[in-house]
Amino acid sequence: MNIDDVLNKIKNMLLSFGLIEKQLGLYTNYVRGHSHCIPRYIDGLGFLIKYAKSEEDAIKYFHEDGDHFPIKLGEDAILAGIRTDIMNNVPYCGIVELGFNDDYYSNAITIFCKDGQKLIGKLDTCTSHFDNEPDGESIIIETAAGTLIEIYTDEIESIELL
Repeated sequence: MNIDDVLNKIKNMLLSFGLIEKQLGLYTNYVRGHSHCIPRYIDGLGFLIKYAKSEEDAIKYFHEDGDHFPIKLGEDAILAGIRTDIMNNVPYCGIVELGFNDDYYSNAITIFCKDGQKLIGKLDTCTSHFDNEPDGESIIIETAAGTLIEIYTDEIESIELL
């Protein structure tokens, strides 16, 4: 396994979740809102993401370690574990992964659920898993009848702008 290749895949994963690269102090952080992430490989420990909750902490390198994933797990298990760790530590990754963007607010959307349901409505609210514990990340739509429906992102197959 090539360590640099795996680190690049992790960096691309962070970018796909809508984080942006930002040089803070000695390290490139991947940032969205107050979340600051640094993907790392530490010999003897494995791959991990280091998390800071503010730019000030990130500049001072006051990051906390996320879960670590040793090489012996294999690349697929490492990437799956890192993905879960990011989803658990950075708000709105599930929504971004579904293709959501700011154009969806106050516009009509169609939500295709994993159980086959199709919901149409106007996007009202997105709630991060931090603000919606223990239920997880969700979105709320308003139907044409004025009913508000909350859908958890782990139940959504895809979202389309109408």
